[in-house]
Amino acid sequence: MVPGNHDVKNGHSFKYVGDNTERVPNIAPEEFAQIYGEFGYKEALYRDSASLSYVAAPQAGLWLLALDSCRYAENIEDEEPITDGKFSAATLQWVEQMLEKAAREKKAVIVMLHHGIVEHYIGQEKNYGKYIIDDFPAVSKLLGVYNARLVFTGHYHAQDITLASWPETNKFVFDIETGSLVTYPSPYRIVSIDASQKAAVRTKRVESIRSHPADFQEYARAYVLEGIGGIATRTIMGFEVDRAEAERLAQQVAQAFVAHYAGDENLPSGQEAIQTKGLSTRAETVINFRKDLVIGLWGDLEPPDNNITIDLKTGSWQ
Repeated sequence: MVPGNHDVKNGHSFKYVGDNTERVPNIAPEEFAQIYGEFGYKEALYRDSASLSYVAAPQAGLWLLALDSCRYAENIEDEEPITDGKFSAATLQWVEQMLEKAAREKKAVIVMLHHGIVEHYIGQEKNYGKYIIDDFPAVSKLLGVYNARLVFTGHYHAQDITLASWPETNKFVFDIETGSLVTYPSPYRIVSIDASQKAAVRTKRVESIRSHPADFQEYARAYVLEGIGGIATRTIMGFEVDRAEAERLAQQVAQAFVAHYAGDENLPSGQEAIQTKGLSTRAETVINFRKDLVIGLWGDLEPPDNNITIDLKTGSWQ
């Protein structure tokens, strides 16, 4: 367990009473470690004094470097928690010390943190930089240099795997981002690593819940399409685009997000990422400001996102 951006010192911590919200006390970092003691903290070999980061050894010869990338120390009561993530200088120094120690002791290292360590599509830093760790090129390179080849992340609610590599040194790292159970397609992963250092990553989806025993995936997809479509419609209308045109554009934006959330996104043959034919000049001008986002969401970066077998010695996959 590592904290996410809503978990600690959340100035908007609520409970729900019917359709209403009521404030409840938020928790301090030390309380988080106590609450989730059975999920890593009690078995930690090493703890970072400057954050909720720690090292655990789930198996002999293997270290799990569990990193706290959240900025809850800067949260303000009664305000939204900070979405962005970064490592303090002290935590970054501790991370490198743990990686050096693992290398000396010949431990394999797997890493996990909330924020991504690479862009998961072209333009993510520009459009949604708060979902990638600050100074991500340096962070990903640091992990790669010390052969931490699998890094498990989340935060963006998308099912996506992206490779960062440095061919001149034969170093690489895979950012394996897993979608959220509360966002279509409600995925989870099962990862098996065998003696030949092959990591088989397999994706499964929640197929039913009590209220939707037979159609949960269809319901979940429609729910997120409607939600993103509504947000996009209101945003576009804010630029004085009429509702009909805003809704037409918003649905295309929503479809791109949903495709990226599901992973292995592939724009259907002959379909444009964003169709602007027949739009008013104003609507076309407005969407052109964010057209690169929609194109980026459809442009799946290597490797495959859902099911893949990675050779941890070479960085090749199938």
